[in-house]
Amino acid sequence: MQNRPFWGGFVMRAVWGYTTWMQFLQKIFRKSIPPIRIGCFGMLNNPEYRQEPWRESIQHRLECFDSVVLICGHEPDVEMLANAFPVEWANGKLKAVYQEWPFPEWSYEQFPKHLNTALVLAKQQNCDWVVKLDIDTVVHEKDYERLRRLIAIARREDKWLVLVSAFYLLRT
Repeated sequence: MQNRPFWGGFVMRAVWGYTTWMQFLQKIFRKSIPPIRIGCFGMLNNPEYRQEPWRESIQHRLECFDSVVLICGHEPDVEMLANAFPVEWANGKLKAVYQEWPFPEWSYEQFPKHLNTALVLAKQQNCDWVVKLDIDTVVHEKDYERLRRLIAIARREDKWLVLVSAFYLLRT
C-alpha cells in the first residue's frame, strides 16, 4: 500500500482528460457560477423624425444582450420595431411598449416613469443585470465580451451599479 494522501489520487482522477490545470479549474468555476442574464433598456420617441441610428443601435443590442426592452413615446414606434425585427419580436428577445411622451419636446416628469416601466419589463424578462442605453448609443461588437466581463466582475464583487464610458471600454 502506497503512503500518499487521499486527495492526491482524487485530483489525478478528476484532472484526467484535461490538458492543463487551468482548464480544469475553469471547468470547476464555470459550473459554480450560473450564467448572467443581461438585459438592455432604453427609450424611443419617433427616431425617424429625429434621425437617430435606431436600427443599428437595436441590432447591436440584440447581438450583445440577452433581452432588449424599449419604451416608446410615439405609438407607431412599437409597430415599427415589430416590423423591423420580426424574429426577435416573435421570440420575445425584443420587447417594446407604448407610454405617452410629449412630442417634439420631452419633460423631466416623464423620465422616471419611463425608466421604471423599463425596469419592470426587464425584471419580467428575468434579467439579472440591466444596462440603460440611449437610442443613439451603439455598442460595437468588439466591446460585447468586454462589457459582459465587466458586468460579471461587478456581480462577483457584489456591486449593483456600474458606470461605463466609451473611453473605459477603449482603454481596457
